[in-house]
Amino acid sequence: RYDHSATVHNGEMYVFGGYSYQNSYLNDLWKYNISSNQWTEVQCGATRRQNPSVIVHSNEIFMFGGHSPQNSYLNDLWKYNISSNQWTEVQCGATGRYIHTAIVHSGEMFIFGGYNDQISKLNDLWKYSTSSNQWTEVRCGATGRYFHSAIVHSGEMFVFGGYSYQN
Repeated sequence: RYDHSATVHNGEMYVFGGYSYQNSYLNDLWKYNISSNQWTEVQCGATRRQNPSVIVHSNEIFMFGGHSPQNSYLNDLWKYNISSNQWTEVQCGATGRYIHTAIVHSGEMFIFGGYNDQISKLNDLWKYSTSSNQWTEVRCGATGRYFHSAIVHSGEMFVFGGYSYQN
């Protein structure tokens, strides 16, 4: 697989979706226990997609956006409760996109940039509150880009690289 998303929680890596080498979109979720070197397939409720973003907060994985087999740019948000093994679709807020980034800070998910065919390189920053279930667009002066990376450090989001070619 490629164009999938992955995150780590309590010594286990979770890998979702992507695109298979048999030319199909995936919607499976796999859990890899790092210490035992064991893979387990986990129940999945989200739709097929490639390049969504994922973050972990508390005991839940949040997955936003991606590109669908119907050639659409998704703006849905899914929550996977690790303890109950349940998927829930959550309120949508930001513009559909893929190949964007997401970070979590103080219980809030921030998504930046990405691509969709209507706007091309996105330069918007969205904040999703996991406690209030609310989306807010945040003012951002960054150049639109996709295929970039992002981290959070000392309360600030740092974005590096990506494709931002200006015609």
